[in-house]
Amino acid sequence: MPRAYSMVLRERVAADHDAGLGAKAVALKYSVSSAWVRRLIQQRRERGDLEPRTGGHYPRKFCRTRLAELVADLVQQKPDATLAELREQLGVDCTLSAIHKALHDLKIIHKKRRSTPPSGIGRTPPSVGPAGG
Repeated sequence: MPRAYSMVLRERVAADHDAGLGAKAVALKYSVSSAWVRRLIQQRRERGDLEPRTGGHYPRKFCRTRLAELVADLVQQKPDATLAELREQLGVDCTLSAIHKALHDLKIIHKKRRSTPPSGIGRTPPSVGPAGG
């Protein structure tokens, strides 16, 4: 993942823009994109700082909480429960993928069988002789 531009560069870009240079001229001077210059100035106007924005990491609802233990207990009681059933029994408002991620973090996996019976014929072995006729 690319690193954010340094604060020194950000301050110089903002200072040159404040001195009257346009976004394109500042971008050419510092070899950055003019869109980045515009976004930087907009960020300073709206947030009041030039700090790089942090990533979009949001803590998971189930991680390191009592809910994770409840999910594990529910799975032990009823191992064939679907994600929707687990969510319903927990009584929480979350997505099914949140429960799936919680199960994955707890290393609880359950691969269900296919709903159709296996084929009666099965796979054929590779041919031994030369190809063709």
